[in-house]
Amino acid sequence: MNKRADPVALPQDGYAFVDALRGIAAMLVLIFHTKHVGGRDDFPQRFWAFFDSGWAGVNMFLLISGFVITLSVLRNFQQDPEGFRRGFLVSRSARIVPLYLLTGAVFLAIASPAWLQGPLAVKAAHLGSHLAFVHNLHPVTHGSINGPNWSIGLEVQFYLLILCIAPWLVRHAGALHLAGALLFAASFRYASTLVVPAGDINLQFFYATQLPGVIDHFALGMALAIVTTRSRGLAVAATTPGWRPCLVSTAASLLLLGLAGHQLARFGYWGNVWMVTFLPVVLSLAFAALLNAAVTFPLAKNAAFAPLRYLGEISYGLYLWHMPVLLFLKLQAPSLRGVALLAAVFAVTLLLSALSWHTFERPLMQFLRRRAARPGLQDSGLVAPRQAL
Repeated sequence: MNKRADPVALPQDGYAFVDALRGIAAMLVLIFHTKHVGGRDDFPQRFWAFFDSGWAGVNMFLLISGFVITLSVLRNFQQDPEGFRRGFLVSRSARIVPLYLLTGAVFLAIASPAWLQGPLAVKAAHLGSHLAFVHNLHPVTHGSINGPNWSIGLEVQFYLLILCIAPWLVRHAGALHLAGALLFAASFRYASTLVVPAGDINLQFFYATQLPGVIDHFALGMALAIVTTRSRGLAVAATTPGWRPCLVSTAASLLLLGLAGHQLARFGYWGNVWMVTFLPVVLSLAFAALLNAAVTFPLAKNAAFAPLRYLGEISYGLYLWHMPVLLFLKLQAPSLRGVALLAAVFAVTLLLSALSWHTFERPLMQFLRRRAARPGLQDSGLVAPRQAL
């Protein structure tokens, strides 16, 4: 990458198939949790065993976030170098906070009502940490209210980081910095294995998934975002929609995912220091290639892929609604098991996600876009609502 960025050239309607990729990531997480909370043995292993690695959907989300958030920040910084932070924070808050609060409240009310009966000081600590988006920084609060929420705290911390480094990112980010981010993340994960008692998988997961431990995922998404803004050279050939870059990226992704799957089957994951250290690097490279395949896919706007794009559009809802739905169905309909439970979780989650998207998530963002179009606010950074988690 060059030392200074060329003007950002992001299409105003975004990259259509990135939405589809986001929908796939959400479905991987939904199926993974349904299998592991609902009972792995109730699923035929020959086909469903693949989804034991569905946790990697979160890794894909992080990389996509690094991509779309960097594009948004770069564009807004160029429009308003002095005031871009405020607009960005307003738009991100409008996208993240309302559904985060709603699904957290529903989780407590219908999926974990006993939690509300605990000591006041304990409840205050959990609620306060979640409201401040720092719950992922302590093992006790990490996933205590709607488990998937741990990654929302991580996302918000990434937003603050990128706002701090945006001016530097525009002028100085290069290949050596990317390599440094990959090395730093791997080193942090290795260090985490030295301080965690052997066999304590939950604590190892807690440390390894803090921002330093996943900065390689964000960094590769950020790097791809910067590359797509270039207006010359190899960057154009590699990131312009077309079958050649799409197929090359897809092949590279499949090769890396195959390598990761082979190593997982052979060595496992959390019990192996070197897998914890280096497997996320392989996954982040694989998902970066897959993301570039989505960026360059020539048929991205084809009507045949509209259902996938729609899943991506409501993917934030799919991600936050599925755990309350899953736990509620486990409590209220214990006879539902295996594929039947998965079908019920997906149907109810899809309905709730669509309702929340159309009734208050999208209207809120459209309201902010109208405000941004008013005189004096056009450069506020309240940009297209499709840049969701």
